[in-house]
Amino acid sequence: MDPVLRASSGIWIAHASGDADQAVTDRNGCVPVPPDDPRYLLQRVWLSPEQAEGYYQGFSNQALWPLCHLAYTQPRFDRHHWRTYQQVNELFAKEVHHAVGNSRALVFIQDYHFALLPRLIKQQCPQAIVAHFWHIPWPTLESLRICPWQREMVWGMLGSDLLGFHIPQYCRNFMTAARHLFPRMKVEQRNTLIGREHSTKVRAFPISVDFEEIDRLAASAEVSRKMGELRRSLQLSKLVGLGIDRLDYIKGIPERLQAVARFLELYPQYQGQFSFVQVAVPSRTGIPAYQQLSQIVSSLVREINARFGREGWEPVKLISTNLPMADVTALYRLADFCLVSSLHDGMNLIAKEFAAARCDGQGVLLLSRFTGAAGLLRDALFINPYDTDETARQIQRALELDPTEIRRRMRRMRSQLRRRNIFQWMVDLLAASVECGAAPLGGAEESFPAAAAL
Repeated sequence: MDPVLRASSGIWIAHASGDADQAVTDRNGCVPVPPDDPRYLLQRVWLSPEQAEGYYQGFSNQALWPLCHLAYTQPRFDRHHWRTYQQVNELFAKEVHHAVGNSRALVFIQDYHFALLPRLIKQQCPQAIVAHFWHIPWPTLESLRICPWQREMVWGMLGSDLLGFHIPQYCRNFMTAARHLFPRMKVEQRNTLIGREHSTKVRAFPISVDFEEIDRLAASAEVSRKMGELRRSLQLSKLVGLGIDRLDYIKGIPERLQAVARFLELYPQYQGQFSFVQVAVPSRTGIPAYQQLSQIVSSLVREINARFGREGWEPVKLISTNLPMADVTALYRLADFCLVSSLHDGMNLIAKEFAAARCDGQGVLLLSRFTGAAGLLRDALFINPYDTDETARQIQRALELDPTEIRRRMRRMRSQLRRRNIFQWMVDLLAASVECGAAPLGGAEESFPAAAAL
């Protein structure tokens, strides 16, 4: 969003947290960005601890997150959390109205924290063009029906002029839900839902990464130095496998570690010759399901190392901290393969970052069939993370794949990512918003502010 807002002189409305935000904002909660040459305003929205708990830790991440991901974690539907979620969406709508009023503004909403916000904005700012991108999967109708507030959520999202998902399947899931809940809605060609007073275009916009920046960093002297440091400090073997994730139950980290153990069991010749590095960045540590997952992962790593390890060799290296991007990129470069074993994932940008970082044309991507990226990165080796033996065999295949085949597959993935980068994703979203009636950003006919609610 930063480059877009710099070009459009827009407003970025976002939740504030910590004393640092308070220290740099004015009495209206705003801070110019960048401070030395302001191009847009960052406007902070202050939430009480109770609001943050109920809205973010509560309904967003204990109800919507498991509801939208087929990872077999039961959602928690708490009426107090739901009411807080409503209150925070109403608070953001008020801030957007204060920022754009009745002007012909493009308001870009991001993610599942704001299901109710599009309609709230439309009610207060009827001239605004509202685009909403939902960064996680949209569930099937059968899954959605367990949510007590399914109707309110879908109705809120139908306030959007443009509603974006990662892949066409999620679009179809949403349209099925909308027509089931609101039978009088009609469907126009190209996935447009037509109501009595409003229409919503539903489109797929597969998000991507900043290919050029990752490629530049991967080829830098800093990353080359980091590669040597990490190989020494982690005591890595000649052959290296890699997993990088937030510590989240949708990422399939226990399933991945079990597959690594099965690989070492099926192919004992690799024992002592292979290291698997798992980066598991702590996430949502206040939620019991995540606390339990952390214990499971640590226990599995200890069991695998106790079973297969020997003096001077430890098969699994667990890193439980957030790493600088240079270190992450160095690990991408060191790895003979990257294993993405998500049980369900809207897109999964780790897969794309790995390919973007392989400026040497090396490395094999093992990718879960249950990620949005699987429909795009077709030169990966695909796995079913629930099938431990299949994943183990694909690890062995990745390590023994012909070098010419490795380069061919990586070249094609990198070529695709170079064309379909994060900036193209943003251009596509803005172009579709223009079709909804918004003038181009910075266009000659009319200039207008852009507010991004995050």
